[in-house]
Amino acid sequence: MENASQDTLTQGELAAYAASVVVAGASTALVMVNLDVAPLVVVAAAILVFSGTATLAFVGVTDAGGTLATAFAAALLVAARFGLLGIPLSQRFQGRPWKERVLVAFPLLDAAVAMCFRESTAEAGRRSYVRTARVSYSSWVTGVTVGVLLGSLIPDPKALGMDVAFPALLLATAGGVARQSSGLAVTGLIAAAIALITTPFTPAGLPVLLAVLASAMGFRATPATAESTT
Repeated sequence: MENASQDTLTQGELAAYAASVVVAGASTALVMVNLDVAPLVVVAAAILVFSGTATLAFVGVTDAGGTLATAFAAALLVAARFGLLGIPLSQRFQGRPWKERVLVAFPLLDAAVAMCFRESTAEAGRRSYVRTARVSYSSWVTGVTVGVLLGSLIPDPKALGMDVAFPALLLATAGGVARQSSGLAVTGLIAAAIALITTPFTPAGLPVLLAVLASAMGFRATPATAESTT
């Protein structure tokens, strides 16, 4: 009988994921450096905040002349999706020590949650989540540091296609999760449709939040397969 704690996440998948996160981190850092954000602030944000979208939302608003309060609200709006992602994730960590739950809450991000729910058991899901989260954090900080060091050598990351590396990986991850359950596949399609429909007439970041809310509701509604909760 296969060990219930053994996840299906391979070293090859982790390596590909790490590479995409490094590229995404470097791209984000390059954007911020070219907006004249102090390199030390960029690296500190990577280490302490660990949210490229929220950081870019904050910088984008301030660079456009917005107030600090407005910039903070924009960053908070974008980052709010992580709280919604925590709703289904809590199922997999239910009953675990509170210290463990606090630790896994910090590196909460889309890909790690997707990897977690790709597994058929709660124990394997927790292991996959932790492995992905560790790679995410270390690769993100590494990528941001590389981007800061490159500085103005690459004035336009989009010209090299660096901005699409991470979204492409997330799409591939979502496809892997969808193959595990028709219910999750339908939930993903509905969430994507909501994001596409609301993008033209809602503020930046809100379509993502609406899509994540739909996904969270879908996770809650999807009957759990026979899985271990230990």
